Amino acid sequence: MNLNENIKTNNASVDSESSIYKRKDLNAFIKKEGNLYSVKENSASSNNDTVYSKENAASSLQSTGKENRTKKKKSELEKRKVVNMLINENIAVGYTSMTEMYLNQLLKADLSLTKDVLNLIYSEHFDNPDILQKITEVMSNLDYEKLYPTNTILVMAIISHTDINVQEAVIASFEKWDDKRNLKYLNNINYTADWIEDYANSVIDYLESC
Repeated sequence: MNLNENIKTNNASVDSESSIYKRKDLNAFIKKEGNLYSVKENSASSNNDTVYSKENAASSLQSTGKENRTKKKKSELEKRKVVNMLINENIAVGYTSMTEMYLNQLLKADLSLTKDVLNLIYSEHFDNPDILQKITEVMSNLDYEKLYPTNTILVMAIISHTDINVQEAVIASFEKWDDKRNLKYLNNINYTADWIEDYANSVIDYLESC
């Protein structure tokens, strides 16, 4: 082999080795870029998930807020209807009133709404003995177990009211409900009049004997 052929052979060998190194470098570069792309893609996906999650949370809060406002408006509307009926109706013990019939229908249709309406009436009309006495008489005739313990909590909030007729309406409700669970309330009240205390004691004796 002459000198020129030897140089060509060596050059070919170098070119071959260089090509191998270049392919290795290219493969390494492709792999590296692929990994970087994968990381970037996962990062972008994660960011998108975060954005979607925040959007869903905001949408959920907006929906809940709208539902609460709608419920509040409905409760306010129903409360006004019931209060208007109480004002314009003579509620007599032992007789079914229009207010009672209306609340019975409302109770069958929407228990939660009925409770909201009763809560609003008791809280907003605490200074109106006539309304308190009437709504207590009406509520005492509604489905006791459905409204329990809301009904007992509401009357307990007014049992020490300064108006004696309101106190009497509360004790009469406990008597009508015929539930021994209410003894814990009746046994721990300071009554403002002797005859009211006597009435309460008679109801206590009755419930204890049941």
